[in-house]
Amino acid sequence: MAVGTVNMLGVSLGGESVLNADLIDQLKEADKSVMIKPIEDQLTKLYKKQEDQTKLTEYLSTFFDIVEEFSEDLTYMKRNVTVSGDAVSVTANDGVDVQDFSIKVTQLAQNTVMQSQKYENQNSVFSETGGRLEIKQGSSTLSIDVHAGMTLSELRDEINNRSDGKITASILNTGGDNPYSLVIRANDSGTQNALEFKQFDSSGNEIVTDPSDGSYDADALLINLESVQEAQDAKFLYNNIEIVRSSNSVDDLISGVTIDLKKTMQDTESPVQVSIGRDLSVLSESLQKLTDAYNTLTKFLNDITKYDSETGESGSFLGDSRINAIKSEINKIFFGENEDRKSIADINRPVKNSKGEVTDVLYAFNLSENGTLSFDQSVFDYAAGLDPDMIERLFRGYSDVTPSYTVGSTVTTLSGEISDLTINGVSIGNVTFNAGASVSDNLILILNAINKISAQTGVSAKLGGAGTSLILTNATGGEFTVGGSDASVAGLKTGSYKGTESVRDGLFVNLDTLGETINGILGESTMKLVKDELSVKEKNLTEGLQKVLDRLNAKYDLMTTQFASYNAIISRYQSSFNSVQMLIDQAAADKS
Repeated sequence: MAVGTVNMLGVSLGGESVLNADLIDQLKEADKSVMIKPIEDQLTKLYKKQEDQTKLTEYLSTFFDIVEEFSEDLTYMKRNVTVSGDAVSVTANDGVDVQDFSIKVTQLAQNTVMQSQKYENQNSVFSETGGRLEIKQGSSTLSIDVHAGMTLSELRDEINNRSDGKITASILNTGGDNPYSLVIRANDSGTQNALEFKQFDSSGNEIVTDPSDGSYDADALLINLESVQEAQDAKFLYNNIEIVRSSNSVDDLISGVTIDLKKTMQDTESPVQVSIGRDLSVLSESLQKLTDAYNTLTKFLNDITKYDSETGESGSFLGDSRINAIKSEINKIFFGENEDRKSIADINRPVKNSKGEVTDVLYAFNLSENGTLSFDQSVFDYAAGLDPDMIERLFRGYSDVTPSYTVGSTVTTLSGEISDLTINGVSIGNVTFNAGASVSDNLILILNAINKISAQTGVSAKLGGAGTSLILTNATGGEFTVGGSDASVAGLKTGSYKGTESVRDGLFVNLDTLGETINGILGESTMKLVKDELSVKEKNLTEGLQKVLDRLNAKYDLMTTQFASYNAIISRYQSSFNSVQMLIDQAAADKS
């Protein structure tokens, strides 16, 4: 055997041993590629799947939040107000009934303003003798004791400190030799807040006007107060009905609407036209957000469920029927029809040629072949401006109400009076009939009494037939009752009456359902099951990987020990071989 050759044990005799750490590493890597790599590849795919599951949950949550926002009442309850002139300004709360009305301002409300004579300075004494000053406002009276030598500033402070904010006193510098005067004003306008002043001398006697000419005894006055502005009420025509209020800001005429009167109008001026309409800008913004969220969600759903035949690459949830169902469920609800068989496709704008012929139709929503949704706000605004009722009915739905009513029997005679007739438990009061009047005229007395309490009962009355019967109606369809022993006198039957209501759901109902579906996906159903399954699989793979690693490490730890033993044996063989080799070499030399 030549020096340096390898024997049948696979070790080098006369050279370096191949049973070393490099050989062990090579063998270990070979085992890993067979035993560890497949598990690591599975974990890599699993981690990608978990990452995609987390992203999908986030996208679904975002989409759900927008759906919830989009379904809120405020989305379609916003209101805008247009006013044709500058004599009034009008604000309306969200949810106020859509309406038009006219306003003509004939008089603005004013508050009382009184001014004293002028003084040299703020600390000038206005009364040398003293007395008492009374300021009456409505049912309240402010009594101020005036001591001898009281100054202008002291009187101002006394009024302000004791008037509970209803009256303001100030000292005004008007210029000139004696520039200072006291100004007293009512803080609230209207005749009910008018100020009346009385003055009493130090003996308690009222300083009254001279009956001959109405003038004060100037020498007896504590302070000379002259009227600068008289209190007056605001007056305006609301739909040609005269309205009187103490303030120029009126918030008790129409629920949720504030009318601010700015200036009086001439008789020749046309009334200001006010229109309260729907503000659909918020709805438009919500639709754009919903469109963007839909595209983000559906693109991601497509990415995680797709298969590329050219590259062989597949999404992490390819073939998962539960994930595929999410997209189909969202599309089914989002693009569904309401009970009137209307959908978002009904929000459109026809395109016409010069002849007025429709040549094309533009839609607010368009779905491309690749599943991308687009929203054209200009088309939506066109449709909404043309028919805002259609937009609200489409999204919000509506209800058809049959009013609740009762028709009384024909009344032939009415005499005396009635005192026991109630509508919804509210008495109409005593009604005394006019002797010799017709049945119709006396029925009108009952009618007026019923309509007088209409705000409390919701029920209105009118004459029926030839004016000889009463018809009671609740336009909202709400239930009402007629009671009292005198009901039959008016031709009415005691009992309860109720209308009917047919509710038609809008697309918002579908979106509510979509919200519930997404909430279910995010909650106890699809995404939770997917997450739990992935967690279990990750645990099993990780534990399996560790077991394989433990077996490999044990195997190669043993192999390292065995190789060390083999190398020791080889070393002994190598030493013996070297001795034999020397004898062989010596014998060969002697022979030669």
